Amino acid sequence: MPLIGYVDTSYADDLIKMLSHLHGLNLSTRVSDAGLLRPAMKWGDRTQIYICARDDAVLEKYYDRVCFAYLKTTGDNPPARIEFPRWIYEAGLHEQVLDTVRAECVVGTGYPYCLETADALAVLTLEDQQRFYRLFQEFAEREGLQLRFSRKSQSKRNRRV
Repeated sequence: MPLIGYVDTSYADDLIKMLSHLHGLNLSTRVSDAGLLRPAMKWGDRTQIYICARDDAVLEKYYDRVCFAYLKTTGDNPPARIEFPRWIYEAGLHEQVLDTVRAECVVGTGYPYCLETADALAVLTLEDQQRFYRLFQEFAEREGLQLRFSRKSQSKRNRRV
């Protein structure tokens, strides 16, 4: 299964900028694509597939390899932004990918179950944190690195032990 991006609360304005450019408008208010699309979509709807064409010096050479669509995953929230590699669209796999996201959102009650589960399992316990700090400190000592802990972090660690 290909890797996709799921942005639950997107403030992207790619479509807004495109429409503004096409119609010669200068929108000074902050409107997001999801906010614009929200009233026009019902659960399960998706927009057409777009190729990302942002003017960004950092990732400029990669944006034409990224596609996106908005998918309504709940009845009351704005649509989520789904991003995926362009090859998925070119291979005709985008509908299967979006159907998988829909199914995950049904099981996860509006949010992909796989992401919900990963988040729940990714919690570090206090014991995990202490083990990490101990291993990192041992590594730093072995490598002759000077570690400096802020008074705030030292205070928190002392209170929680």
